[in-house]
Amino acid sequence: MIKNIVLGAISASLILIGTISAAAQGTPIKAPPAMPRMCPFNINNGAATTTSWSVILNCDTTTTSATEYRASERQDFMGATWSALASAIPFFLTGAEGTKTVYFQLRNAQGTATGVVSKSIVIQTRKDFAFNSRDAQLFANTQGFSFSATPADSQSNCSIVGEQSVNIDAFASGKQVYLGGKCNFILFGGRDLKTGWYVKSYEADGALCTPPGRGYTMIDRPILGYPKITFRFHSWADAPNSCQFIVKKITLNGPASSTDWRDAFR
Repeated sequence: MIKNIVLGAISASLILIGTISAAAQGTPIKAPPAMPRMCPFNINNGAATTTSWSVILNCDTTTTSATEYRASERQDFMGATWSALASAIPFFLTGAEGTKTVYFQLRNAQGTATGVVSKSIVIQTRKDFAFNSRDAQLFANTQGFSFSATPADSQSNCSIVGEQSVNIDAFASGKQVYLGGKCNFILFGGRDLKTGWYVKSYEADGALCTPPGRGYTMIDRPILGYPKITFRFHSWADAPNSCQFIVKKITLNGPASSTDWRDAFR
């Protein structure tokens, strides 16, 4: 009797263990979808600057399994929506000129998103163009060195005794003229700039007259912000003298798409 009871107890235990073992196996849990790879991302093919607020976001779609993207100038993507991925994506930048950063993210058909990447580009529609003494000589030779002399008043007898070519000396260019009596003369007179250009700044020493003591009064200088280059001064020497006008540097502001300052006159 005792042996039968023991065997019955063992048999019941085996049945219980078998039940627990079957329950522990359960249904296999599926792994989450793999994160897609981020494509090589750029703005305007990696350009550092642009003159337009409309740019192209570049994504090499052959390197990723993602099917959608979202892009924003906000790091939190507020207001951005998911759209079909393409290799060239039109995008419109906002705000004033300067550095712009675009944040970019991908996701696959299962909704698994990549991390966020970003690229920056500078919007620059205008820039400065400076030309110095040697450039001024080229400007004089190619564009015409506008020069004229007129009586300072009706009683004066103004005449040009002689004229020398543009002088280059220690990065200072000038036009040297010999004046008889009281004269006004104009340097770079009437040089209008093309639309979209204006004078940003200039460096000039005025007129250096010989013999010393023979004076002058500056009448016109370039007006900053205006599209014209004009230097004019009034020499009031009663006897013939020599004056040299020194222009060191002129800086123009123009479209960033231009190549150099000569575009202001072409």
